[in-house]
Amino acid sequence: MYRLAARSVRARATAFTACGIAVFLGATIILAFLTLLTTGLASGVSSDDRSTLTTMASVVGGWGVVIVIFAVVSTMQLAVRQRAEEFALLRTIGTTPKQVRRIVLGESLLVSGTASVLALLPGWLLGRGVLSLLRNGHLVSANVRPHTGIAPFVITVVAMLFAAGCAARFAARPALAGSATAALTTSRVGVTRMTRRRLWLGIGLVGLGANYSVMTMTMGNDSGDKFAAMSMAGPASVFWSIGLAVFAPALLQVAARIGGTLIGGRSAAGQLATIAMRRRAFELSGALMPVIVLVGISTGTLYMVGIDAAAGQLAAHDVATNSVELLNLVVVGMVCVFAAIMVVNTLVATIAARRREFGLQRLAGSTREQVTSMAGIEAALIAATGIVVGGVASLGAVIPYTVVKTSGFLPTTWPWLFPMVAVVAVVVTVATARVASRRAVRTPAVQAVAA
Repeated sequence: MYRLAARSVRARATAFTACGIAVFLGATIILAFLTLLTTGLASGVSSDDRSTLTTMASVVGGWGVVIVIFAVVSTMQLAVRQRAEEFALLRTIGTTPKQVRRIVLGESLLVSGTASVLALLPGWLLGRGVLSLLRNGHLVSANVRPHTGIAPFVITVVAMLFAAGCAARFAARPALAGSATAALTTSRVGVTRMTRRRLWLGIGLVGLGANYSVMTMTMGNDSGDKFAAMSMAGPASVFWSIGLAVFAPALLQVAARIGGTLIGGRSAAGQLATIAMRRRAFELSGALMPVIVLVGISTGTLYMVGIDAAAGQLAAHDVATNSVELLNLVVVGMVCVFAAIMVVNTLVATIAARRREFGLQRLAGSTREQVTSMAGIEAALIAATGIVVGGVASLGAVIPYTVVKTSGFLPTTWPWLFPMVAVVAVVVTVATARVASRRAVRTPAVQAVAA
């Protein structure tokens, strides 16, 4: 089975690239903060430096781990969902569910292992860069030297293999549920509703985010720790964003109904886009989830920096505060770049898997421009949904942080911030969809259908 998995990866190199990129970026971020942890725990480091390094590695690195695992699981689910019909056909010819599960597990471990090993050098360099930033900002002593050892490298590879294995197991479950005939019918019709397990997962994550929002208001006024509010509000924006992203299929179905009312009847491309979104809500939800995470986390965390600036927290003589805020911006930048790459990655993989659908549309009379316009409208609706939902998610951090730091309810500083994030989300999503769809329709329609 594992030989078959290796051949499958070689035959679907483009499709598995999306999973590989997610694992590569995730392993890079995880290893970077693990090197900070080992440096802080090394002998000869002062207690203050050890506290700073271990806190940074556990708190900020912990946010990154949650986002990375979420990205790996969602990308793996997308890859397996696109092959649901293939797995159903394998079952009809006698392949057992256990054998299919071993194929998926072998594919995920092969891709994840390769990507994790390739990420070791970039992750090590990133960790040294973050440590240098801490030294230059006087958050740790200038004589602190990086101490890595072999443990962070081993832990990173093992963690990514474990995450990929769990993701493959969960992703393969829908394709193996019920009889082979029922699975084949479901693969062709598509999944139409969220499972109860996914529903409760989303509710649990949103509840966890709400808990951090409450803790921000109740514990954020700790006079002994001026960063207490930020340490609570940061996880709030993460869990609110990921929790709402879990509901992406249902959110896309609502967006498709609204889009059908507003633009569905104005053009053939608009009608095709809204119909496709209703029928392919689960497939396209993989593109919506990173948009929500991108908008929610970046908006929430950047507004915290703006609120501190408006409240006079960034005094010129307060070097420690300035350095923490600078480092916070760097970390947010890393997460946002990761989320933006995931948007591009997922959209490209999703559109590449729809070449046969595009070919059928062209054989039915649609032009290349209508097909690319349809993909662009879908991406615009995905971006709009992600902006609205991500904006709501960011309020889970912004509102309590504003209440703690100011006398208001919503921030009045940096009014251009959310529109700027929205523009970035729209440009990344729509531009990627247009470019990927233009590449997809270059293949002759007959050849695309026969593939």
